[in-house]
Amino acid sequence: MPLTAAGFPIATEFDPVEDPPGSIDPLGTLSYAERLAEALFPGMTGRMYRPRLLTMAVVAAAVAELVVDELGRGEEVRLEARLAFERLAASALARMRVSDPDEWTNAARRLPGRVLAQRALKAGEPLTRHNFLRGQAVNGASGVVLRLARNLQFIDDHGRLGRAGRELLLVWADEQKIPGLLDEISGSDRAGAKWIREVVRFTSAVVSGQEWPGPNQRVWDMLAGALRLDGTGPNEGKLLYSSLMADAIRGRMIKLLEARTALSSYADAANSGRQQAERVALQNGVKPELKTTADDQTISAILATIDAYEQMSGLFQQGFDGINWALKLRGGRAQPDAISSDPRLSRYLEATAAGIRRALPRLDSATRQLAAVPACSGAEFLTPLQTIRDEAERAALSQSQLLDVLMERHSRVQHEKRKSAWIERDVEWTLMPGFGFEGTNLPRYDQMYLHGYRVPNMYSFLADLGRVSMKVDDHGETE
Repeated sequence: MPLTAAGFPIATEFDPVEDPPGSIDPLGTLSYAERLAEALFPGMTGRMYRPRLLTMAVVAAAVAELVVDELGRGEEVRLEARLAFERLAASALARMRVSDPDEWTNAARRLPGRVLAQRALKAGEPLTRHNFLRGQAVNGASGVVLRLARNLQFIDDHGRLGRAGRELLLVWADEQKIPGLLDEISGSDRAGAKWIREVVRFTSAVVSGQEWPGPNQRVWDMLAGALRLDGTGPNEGKLLYSSLMADAIRGRMIKLLEARTALSSYADAANSGRQQAERVALQNGVKPELKTTADDQTISAILATIDAYEQMSGLFQQGFDGINWALKLRGGRAQPDAISSDPRLSRYLEATAAGIRRALPRLDSATRQLAAVPACSGAEFLTPLQTIRDEAERAALSQSQLLDVLMERHSRVQHEKRKSAWIERDVEWTLMPGFGFEGTNLPRYDQMYLHGYRVPNMYSFLADLGRVSMKVDDHGETE
């Protein structure tokens, strides 16, 4: 299957340490794709779909600050307060979705932990660290958007409200008709002070292990009504949008995605799958609209690099999956000569090597274009390209060289990640149980992107903010 960052079970930088030995990125091509995606959409990740989660993260930070003060236990309680608040909010939205799915399905769509919250609700159990999201600090509502929240200066590096976060909090509170959220809550009778006082009381009780709200407590309505993910107010939406637009490259990409050329390109290809839709949107929708400005030339260089890199990494993955296919066909174990002499695989690998030869000039051209852009001329952008280019030059020579390059790269990548190789190479090659290509036919990855570049995520944001009219297929929900 194609590789996407959205498929990660937990959110570490590129390869979760608690995965089974092997991971989903056997050739290590995902990390560079992530770097290119970050260059286009700073702060965005493949797990972000709902901009209202940024507001929820800001509210969580404000609540956590007050819980820290109330419990008097120092900074160690700040994270636990944020996580307790997130569990309360997830349970509140899950309750509403169960009681009135027609009204609340979209309000809770793509809410991290929603499925687990519903499961706990059905069992009559409180949400705890033990029956909620594993690694909630990075997989919960705030954790999913934390990188972007920091990039937008809504949250600082210590989990406190940033200056822009205070502004967002006040705008949100005003539109929810709970002004006074940042008053001295012990002495204020304004609606916002009362609202947050009640929420802090329940959050503190959860942190202290004293109480989980009962089914008829008013806090459920208070949280769900104010934080539903489809409830972004006009001024809140404007502030979120203007914050996203503040970065020059990300803002220009947003404008290009909003334009008719990219919208129609993406919509036409949407039924072909995410990777194909992203490729078409970027190359057929965005690229033709670029001008000669410095920002547009930067975007042009990044898009050229993405296209060339995806073609080359796709061919590498194609060859690696072919080896896995041949081993599975032989019960997971075979002599290397038996693999390379398989007529069908041999033709397939020769075609893959030929594809690599044809792809080399495009990769060289993209590398030169990228090196000419000051923002992308550093080693972090150019060294990975040079590495795969050197490997590709060897792999293009012959089928045997292709096999050697792929297996050497896989071994190096797995060693660097401190994970076992998928294939044990001895007298016989042995495919480790649970790994390998799952398809029955040899795959082709030459007309699609293996990796995600945040286009569906940004379209989902823009749809929620009322900037585009489209239904974004966000490929199901996680727990």
